[in-house]
Amino acid sequence: MSEHIHSVGRVLGDRSVLYKYLNPNLIAVVTAGGSVASQTNSVAVYLIDVVVGRIVYSAVNARCSEPVNLVHSENWIVYTYYNHKSLRHEVTVLELYEPTNYSPAGYEVCASYSVPGPAQLFLRNIFPTGWLPSFAHSPSTAHQTSSVADVGDGPGTDEHLAEDRPPSLVDSGRSIFSSLFRATDSDGICNTTGSNPLIPQVTQQSYIFSTAPTPGVAAVSLTERGITSKSIIFGLQKGSLIELPKTFFDPRRALDLSPELMEEGVLPYTPVLPLSDQAVISYNQTIMGVRAIRTAATGLESTSLVFAYGLDLFCTRISPSLTYDLLKEDFDYTAIATVTLGMIVASIATQRLAARRAVFRAWA
Repeated sequence: MSEHIHSVGRVLGDRSVLYKYLNPNLIAVVTAGGSVASQTNSVAVYLIDVVVGRIVYSAVNARCSEPVNLVHSENWIVYTYYNHKSLRHEVTVLELYEPTNYSPAGYEVCASYSVPGPAQLFLRNIFPTGWLPSFAHSPSTAHQTSSVADVGDGPGTDEHLAEDRPPSLVDSGRSIFSSLFRATDSDGICNTTGSNPLIPQVTQQSYIFSTAPTPGVAAVSLTERGITSKSIIFGLQKGSLIELPKTFFDPRRALDLSPELMEEGVLPYTPVLPLSDQAVISYNQTIMGVRAIRTAATGLESTSLVFAYGLDLFCTRISPSLTYDLLKEDFDYTAIATVTLGMIVASIATQRLAARRAVFRAWA
């Protein structure tokens, strides 16, 4: 993943944290096959760790076929397909989170060895990876380790936990995602085995896509620092581009929202995605023969560029979280300039009066 990831976790309504499964070696593959006439057609999605050659997750959608779109960003995957049983286009979202395992004291012990802490993220943004010293240890990780050690009985518990941790983490003091460690660990802090190498938690949800998307024409918005909310851009067969916020594709949406979900800002579940005319970013232009969509970051964190190419070329800019880093068009430049100039004049006059008073005191 070449995009910049701003946050490594998702804070829930009960103040707990779901850490994202950020595997840089993970790829998503969608396959379609079978016969529609014999009702053996299906669409399958595979999440594969290419370093160890292991399927992390797989799912099969029976009686489904093309057109298929696939978008993979951070810890989530969105793919579309046509459901022959329901005779409609559908979209499924998958979100992957680090496995959680709780000790009797209630502390999380699994994700602390694979998720970088705030101090590590700060240092990684300043120094290259090879320059990070051993003191760049996450305070949150150290706290979790000591909390788990308190659960054990007898002396030497801290040393035992340190011995169980992989050498790369003990020596460098940094949390580094290692596909090889997860595939070969036999007695780690989470008691994982070779057949269950810290498999991520997967949440999924499906929605109805009320219009026909163009196969292979989908992308996700990119920004310079990854702070702005994500949007997914789809190409439609009627020749337009539509932008949908990632919040629509939240697998944790429910019919009856709990107070915790409402505090998180999770939308109520509706089976049909709302496709309004305001979401069409191609305006009244018809884009013919679109083959792919490319997105790029700009100098403004709020803005992302979208470029669709094929028989026609179309480029525009989008602001998924509005233009929060730009001044409004009706901004009163005259007032702010007058106030600034007045402050400068007042500071100069005050400085001269203070110097004159100091001279009078010296002669007094």
